[in-house]
Amino acid sequence: MSPAAESWGAYSRLPRLFIIVALAWSLGGWIIALVAPALSSTPGLGAGAGIVATARTSILAAAALALAWAGRQDRFREAGWLLYPVLVAGGLKLLLEDLPQSKPATLFLALALYGGALIAAPRLAHRRSA
Repeated sequence: MSPAAESWGAYSRLPRLFIIVALAWSLGGWIIALVAPALSSTPGLGAGAGIVATARTSILAAAALALAWAGRQDRFREAGWLLYPVLVAGGLKLLLEDLPQSKPATLFLALALYGGALIAAPRLAHRRSA
């Protein structure tokens, strides 16, 4: 660790944390911008709200798994710090967006993907590589 990083103390990992947040947010937005028009019959404001909500939920679930995997390595420990906030955000998103807007089939898919992320991500995060 450099002398400048040591002078920051507990805050020395904040810049890397902000970079990971910006990268995850941007990548998720970019993927949803590509996937949503392809999944729904009409792009833009007329897109199926349930389909777009399910796509966003799947991206949040994938982000949780990716953060858990990356957080296992010392170099990207900060990614692991974001695991539980992303899982909480996904749960709130399910309650506020998916439940009111989705049809039963898309809601089932969203709940299955999110449930899988709830089970797999913490296990993946706490398994240390040898």
